[in-house]
Amino acid sequence: MCAVGLAVLAACAPNASDGPARATILYTASADGNADIFLRRGADGTPVRLTQDPAQDHWAGWSPQAGRIVFQTLRDGNREVYVMGADGSDPTNLTRHPEDDLLPAWSPDGSAILFFSTRGEARGPNGEYMGNLWMMGADGSSPRRLTRTALTASFSGSWSPDGRSILFSRDVDGTIALHTLDLVSGEERRLTPGPDSFSGARPSPDGSLLAASMQVGDESRIVVTDRTGRQVRTLTSGAAHYYPTWSPDGTWIVFTGAPVGSSDHDILAVPVVGGEPLSLVATPADERYGTWLGGPVGGPT
Repeated sequence: MCAVGLAVLAACAPNASDGPARATILYTASADGNADIFLRRGADGTPVRLTQDPAQDHWAGWSPQAGRIVFQTLRDGNREVYVMGADGSDPTNLTRHPEDDLLPAWSPDGSAILFFSTRGEARGPNGEYMGNLWMMGADGSSPRRLTRTALTASFSGSWSPDGRSILFSRDVDGTIALHTLDLVSGEERRLTPGPDSFSGARPSPDGSLLAASMQVGDESRIVVTDRTGRQVRTLTSGAAHYYPTWSPDGTWIVFTGAPVGSSDHDILAVPVVGGEPLSLVATPADERYGTWLGGPVGGPT
């Protein structure tokens, strides 16, 4: 694993021939108009369908030991967080709540799950979602609210590699700014000063860098920053790119991409040092929310 800052990224240049081409990718695809969760081993691998429920299944993530998968689903009439075996077996509802629970992410040690919930919050004046980040045990036990004031945009959160803090975005006077939340003190701290907006941020496996989607006009670009959120390096442009996650060794970023204005998304990867994005999963189906086996996970609605 490369523990680096932005100034020395080039020292960790990956070999494009032995990275994404052999990666095992977990993702969501709407192959028949209904979103389900798929697995693909290597660029030439045959996609394996893990869920086949009439309801939509999204935002899947590996447990740290890769034995289980957490995901969100509409199978109970509202959004709930489920877990299932790595082969799609034994799907189990963890949240069992009448409000919407979504965007789950495993803690680094696999003992807890972070998620977004609308529990206790009314809709906004225009019907928009409002809610908070919560965490619960890996078996759904002891749910507790983390954020003290509701989030109104960019709802997903991610864990720091040491499991002591949460990275998320909050709307501050029209700017979507990166924040951290200390899980012991409950203190929130703003990272990015603005005016740029950042969402879907994920720390690298060693915590030295953050990957995020940055809004620039009609584009959403994949960027990396240092841990302060102030030194930003753009990796992609000219399209709508979202939901970055990291390769296990921290040298690649997997993301969802589409031409601006298109609803046909694919799963791509780009080296952290920069370069042309590589296609990982691209079919006529709409594919989103890719995660690389062994890497940090998490996701969106």
